[in-house]
Amino acid sequence: METRVRAAAREIINGLRNAEDTQNIIKWLEAAKFLTRKHGQKDENLPSVLGQYSDVPSLQLQTTFQQQHFGKLCTTILDLLSVEWIQKLPGNLFSAHVGVLFLEGSGADALLALDHAVQSHRQGFKLHKTTALLELFITKGRLQQVLWDQCQMSRSDGGQCCQALMAGHTGLWEELVLTLSSLPTRMANCLGRENSDVFLPQNYVPRLARSILECLRRAHDLLTDSKDCSLEFVSRLVGKLCFTGYSDLLLDVLVPVLCTSVTKDYVWCRVCERVVTGVPSLSMESVIVPLLSRIPWYKWVDKFLGDCVIHNQKVRFLLCTKLLFHRYFSQVALLQNLIGYLASSHTRRHLYTEAFCKLLQVWGDASSLRHVSAEQHLFLCQALIISISHIGEQEKQHWKDELIKLLLPGVQSHLGSTDVAVRSRGMLVAQLLTKTVDPTGHKIEFEIPRTPEIEDLEKLMVLPSDPGLETVHQAVADLKVTDEQESLEKEMPQEPGNDAEELDSDDDLAPFDMSFDKKVSKVKAPKYIRDCMEGLLNSQEVDRFEASLGAAEALIRSKPDGITEISAELSKILLHTTETCGVPDFLSQRYRSMVALAVHCPKEVAQYLTLQFYERNYNIRQRLDILEVLSAAAQELSQPEKPEAKTSDHSAKAPSKIQSHSTHPETWRQVVQRRIDSKTRRFGKGRTQPEPVGTANRFGDVAGEFFYPLMRFYDKGERFFDLLGDDAMVLHRLIYTLAIILHNAVNTTAARQMGKVLLEFTWSLRMHRDVKVRQAVVVATSIILLVLPAHFLLTDLQVDVMETKAWLEGVVEKEVNEECKKLAAQGLALLETLIAKEMQNAVTEN
Repeated sequence: METRVRAAAREIINGLRNAEDTQNIIKWLEAAKFLTRKHGQKDENLPSVLGQYSDVPSLQLQTTFQQQHFGKLCTTILDLLSVEWIQKLPGNLFSAHVGVLFLEGSGADALLALDHAVQSHRQGFKLHKTTALLELFITKGRLQQVLWDQCQMSRSDGGQCCQALMAGHTGLWEELVLTLSSLPTRMANCLGRENSDVFLPQNYVPRLARSILECLRRAHDLLTDSKDCSLEFVSRLVGKLCFTGYSDLLLDVLVPVLCTSVTKDYVWCRVCERVVTGVPSLSMESVIVPLLSRIPWYKWVDKFLGDCVIHNQKVRFLLCTKLLFHRYFSQVALLQNLIGYLASSHTRRHLYTEAFCKLLQVWGDASSLRHVSAEQHLFLCQALIISISHIGEQEKQHWKDELIKLLLPGVQSHLGSTDVAVRSRGMLVAQLLTKTVDPTGHKIEFEIPRTPEIEDLEKLMVLPSDPGLETVHQAVADLKVTDEQESLEKEMPQEPGNDAEELDSDDDLAPFDMSFDKKVSKVKAPKYIRDCMEGLLNSQEVDRFEASLGAAEALIRSKPDGITEISAELSKILLHTTETCGVPDFLSQRYRSMVALAVHCPKEVAQYLTLQFYERNYNIRQRLDILEVLSAAAQELSQPEKPEAKTSDHSAKAPSKIQSHSTHPETWRQVVQRRIDSKTRRFGKGRTQPEPVGTANRFGDVAGEFFYPLMRFYDKGERFFDLLGDDAMVLHRLIYTLAIILHNAVNTTAARQMGKVLLEFTWSLRMHRDVKVRQAVVVATSIILLVLPAHFLLTDLQVDVMETKAWLEGVVEKEVNEECKKLAAQGLALLETLIAKEMQNAVTEN
């Protein structure tokens, strides 16, 4: 019988190709329409051109033709499309005879034929007509039939179950999946600006998603009736769409409907599980990641994934390793769903425990903490806090000691970090874990700064509740109503209380303005610098100590006699003064006094402070104070000195001058002239202010005293102070201070040598393990490029500059910290600009 059907198909195709008039074309199209009718439609009257095939049953003739020869018919008709051929069809017979063939025949063959024709035709009539047929094919809902044909299971007469379209399934599915997933891109490449809205991704993918939903509904009905159905093709299509970048458009349509369906019966859960877990391995991550980000509640995840994480090694590696340790995401919902999925079932609980312990190990590893990016570290902290919220009583009893043992090294590493955000996250994780694991034992308490990030992390300790199946629109409406009610309650007046309480209240009395009140001290402020020093040494008398500290800056800036001789001793007193008396604004007053002393006696104070920087019996705060005072004093010394005395003289003489002129009344000519001058706009009137007077840079002579002693013993590791070891916090601040001192010494004779020495100093610190130190080195390098002349960099330091350029390029490419990469990119751009400008100047001179 297949031979007879093949002969009929060949006769129809040859008849269409050789037909020259309208009557013959319509005759052969009618024959083709008869053979492409849906299965089960019977027509006793065969077309006259097919009369010789009356011995073949119509149903078998139609079925065999559609399965084996319909694609060839579609290709033939699309090849015949031309202006001359279309003109032979009267009126609107093109849609009635040609369009209906693509709508009633095999959807897969029609789609593939239309797609191949669009790709092969160039701009012209054929492309226009083929595009119109493809647009009609999509808008009439034929995509749904294409999907369902691949999912159907047919039962042969002998009772044996066989899959429809068994021959060539693998090749057909690959071609269909590729066509359906890449159709928007292909049409955009072929049509360009003339592309139809039907083929735009934002319109096409949701339409395809609705077709997938309808296909899943029909599959659900078949499975409910205990009939066979295959969802492998749908899984392949979903995986390919997500892999090609359409996951957002696809899952935004699928997930809300499927979340509603999986709560109805178990069959829907099986359908969703088969679709999600049946995607190819290459597309598994592209499907699961956006799916976890969109599922509203973590207890619904197993309705999509089931227990596939147990027996599917690919899914287990993805969920338990790759998504937790190799990637990071900004969506907290993904982490909540992932960890909640592992912890919400006793069959998967052991995977949750293993992942929790591994998270603690990675989080507490000192080497990992130094090389991980800020975003990855935040992601790890979020994962740990969510894991802590899922700890049960069994884990508290059996894993308490193990978890605390894994926690303690991480706490030490985080507390030693130079990044404030990293320290805060580490303290919060340690505090929450100890409080949860051992609520009755000793708790770790830290003073954690309250930031929006810390508040968001604390909220993760609350497990998400069931959001229900309400629509998004209803939730938004309820939110608006709640906001309006709250605003109305705020506007409503409070109910009156007890009359006696109102009579005793003082709320109706106007308060006194006490903003300008000052504290009256029983001790007078010292007027001499030595009296001030004695008051600072006597910290037991609180009032005298407070008065001396408050007057110290003003006394130093008044430049009293003998300040130079006692400057080192006064610096020692201020440096060792501690806040034991509860003096308000103590740190600020002490800091300003030390800066004022370093400005007026720079050489003596700098020698003392730089010598004490590496001495023993100083804490980290005091060493940081030394660096801050030196950098602030360098900035102030590099600025021009304010002429305070001259300003006071002018202001004193001004009133007498005005008074002398006021005794003589102005004449009418002077009044008129003054009004004319005030309303006349003149250009090129000349300088209105005196020229600035150049002054010597006060910092130039003492820059070396601030700079070189700070680098004396940086590589000398001591038990009490190790810059290259545990005291990286001081090291990165030291590099910043040296860079600030160099920047303030710009245009001085010592700047070149200082820049060269600083470049050598930072060379060995470029690969430091602490990210803050690496950032400081990049900033210092940029300041060196700004301060040193370009010709000096490219002549005397040519080799160093080229190595620096290669290093900056490496930082931009390989550094894990985003801020460090950004700073390196800025420094690299500055260096390239200097090189280009210097080369241009050399060419101009030649």
